[in-house]
Amino acid sequence: MENMETIENNSLNVQKTISIPQFAYAGFFLRLVAFTIDSIVAYSFSNIIMKIFQIKTDLTIMNIEINPLIETGICLLYFFILTYLNNGQTLGKMAMGIRVISLNDEKLSFFDCLVREVFARYIQNFIKILYLIIGFTPNKQSLADMLVDTVVIKDDVVDYLFEN
Repeated sequence: MENMETIENNSLNVQKTISIPQFAYAGFFLRLVAFTIDSIVAYSFSNIIMKIFQIKTDLTIMNIEINPLIETGICLLYFFILTYLNNGQTLGKMAMGIRVISLNDEKLSFFDCLVREVFARYIQNFIKILYLIIGFTPNKQSLADMLVDTVVIKDDVVDYLFEN
């Protein structure tokens, strides 16, 4: 079974219809492993930064611990920066051979990455059950993917889709 998706190149005002076969979408468990790898890397990176800059872990403002906020901010920046600058891939996605692609543009936009990797991921981390949506949508999209019209596909399919 194949889904037809339309990719529009805004700079050329040309619509390109590509056929994404169902097997090309990265499923829940593949994405979960990538997310686990990324979480380990991001939190390790966060701890290193906190040690380098000697950020005290017991800081509070109005009885709110600052440490988890700083960790979360650094982790969200990790996801955002890598996804935006690395053509839809974080280290975990690279390891699993998957990437995020836009259904509207050939390249992920700054706005798409910001919404997908910061705002939507922040919400999904509080309501973790939202991640399960991936298993029940036809294109295996998360809430974040649906908000900005992206999909996560297996990397070996990307070259084929955009070369033909």
